[in-house]
Amino acid sequence: MEKKTFASPKILGSLAFALVLITAPFGGVTALVALIGMFLVASLAMKDEDASVAVLSAAILEIAKGVIRLALSSFEGTLVSSTNTLFGYGGAIRVFNIIFGVVGSILTLAFIALAVLSILAVSKGNYAGASVVGGLAARLLGIAVPQKQRPVYTPPVQPYAQPVQQAQPYAQPAPAAQPAQPVQPEQPAQKAQPAEWDCSSCGTKNTGSFCIKCGKAKQ
Repeated sequence: MEKKTFASPKILGSLAFALVLITAPFGGVTALVALIGMFLVASLAMKDEDASVAVLSAAILEIAKGVIRLALSSFEGTLVSSTNTLFGYGGAIRVFNIIFGVVGSILTLAFIALAVLSILAVSKGNYAGASVVGGLAARLLGIAVPQKQRPVYTPPVQPYAQPVQQAQPYAQPAPAAQPAQPVQPEQPAQKAQPAEWDCSSCGTKNTGSFCIKCGKAKQ
């Protein structure tokens, strides 16, 4: 929410860049002095950081415009003077004048475009980003400029799918093992007992073929 003062930050910032826009074709010390006065109003009277950043950005643009124009003018004067001294060609001087005139026009259009874009930015409340020097102005005033956060790509979360278990074929239960029957030892075959017979001579009982007493053969 903006502070309620005799001049809002948007109005003061827009006026500062409008001054840069109006003086773009020629510039001068008067515009710079006016911008310095506006900066003092924003920083001391209003004590508003947004207005201070916007006005200081406009002042930096005005200073940059004056320095560039002065450098081009000095370079053009040196180049024309050197050519005239060495060759004395008036035609070359006219060519230089045309070239530097075109460069000056391009420079004027560039500052006009910057001033218009800055006015639009200030009207939307973007004070630090009002121009290419907005960040520099904020740093000079010790104001942190918030950085635009880039959206972080988050891969979509795949729903967890439980692994499908393959149906196992139905296996018949193995029959229970029957207890082993104890092996009965084979009984030795009983030999047939020979029939007993009585000896006719001595009456002795015998089982063999001869009498064990008298030796008589079995009849």
